[in-house]
Amino acid sequence: MTRYELFQLNKSLMEALVENGIDPKDVKYLDLMAEYKDMKAKHHKVGYIVYHLSEKYQMSERGIYKLIDRMTKRVKL
Repeated sequence: MTRYELFQLNKSLMEALVENGIDPKDVKYLDLMAEYKDMKAKHHKVGYIVYHLSEKYQMSERGIYKLIDRMTKRVKL
C-alpha cells in the first residue's frame, strides 16, 4: 500500500484531523489518556492523577495538563 492509497482510504478522517488542528502524533498518548480516564472514574483527585502519570510517562505535570486539555476538546465533524 502506498501513502496515497492510505490517504484515500481515510480521506474523511484526515480532513477532520486537519480541520480540528489535531496532530496525528498524539496517538502515542492513547494509553496515558485511558489510564487518566480510568483513574478519574475511580474518583482519584486530578492532582494525584497528573502526578502519577507524569512520573510513569516521564513528562512534566504541566505537559500532562496540556495533553488532557488537548485530548478532551470537542471536535467538529
